[in-house]
Amino acid sequence: MTKKVFLFLSFFALGFVTSQISSRYDIQVVSNANADVAGMDSSDLRRDRDFRRAVERIVEDCSVSGSVDVDGEWMYGGDISC
Repeated sequence: MTKKVFLFLSFFALGFVTSQISSRYDIQVVSNANADVAGMDSSDLRRDRDFRRAVERIVEDCSVSGSVDVDGEWMYGGDISC
């Protein structure tokens, strides 16, 4: 077995074990992001046309199109293309 393959498998195994431990003990490596702008939560911001236009201007060559239905924390039916 070459050193590169051994190194790859070692890092993969370490990542897998770390993932299992963090899931088992409910450890969050990355915290949840919460949006709150002008009293609007993330669901309101997804529906707000002015906010969507501002995001499109900031993120170069990207657009948000289609109707967006928000169900809980997830966005369905919309399309973001860059």
